[in-house]
Amino acid sequence: MRLKWDSENPPERINAVSVPVPVIPGKVYRVGGWFKADHDGKAQIIVDGGWQKGLEHWVKFNNFTVSPEWQHRSFEIEVPTAEKIIQLKSGVLTLSIGLFCGGSHELDVKGITWESVR
Repeated sequence: MRLKWDSENPPERINAVSVPVPVIPGKVYRVGGWFKADHDGKAQIIVDGGWQKGLEHWVKFNNFTVSPEWQHRSFEIEVPTAEKIIQLKSGVLTLSIGLFCGGSHELDVKGITWESVR
């Protein structure tokens, strides 16, 4: 997958949103993948529990550096219990990959993984 911007007035960040990923509330997961940018820059993985009016919104941001060389990045994420965040009863989260548009214009992404750790 490639994220790319080419306008003269880029946004702060561009994102690609995945299909929902399965979760069991209260468990720990690891998300990872391989990343390469056209220049040194900053990217982001976002795991989102889904926003609903009147309910607490759970979202986890993981920022990391990217470069012109392929690099593997992974992060562990503890998903709260459904008693704390009602939306998690659905058993799905949304995974997004973002590129901050300050330094890099392109971000290549491959081999995204989502796995239960404990």
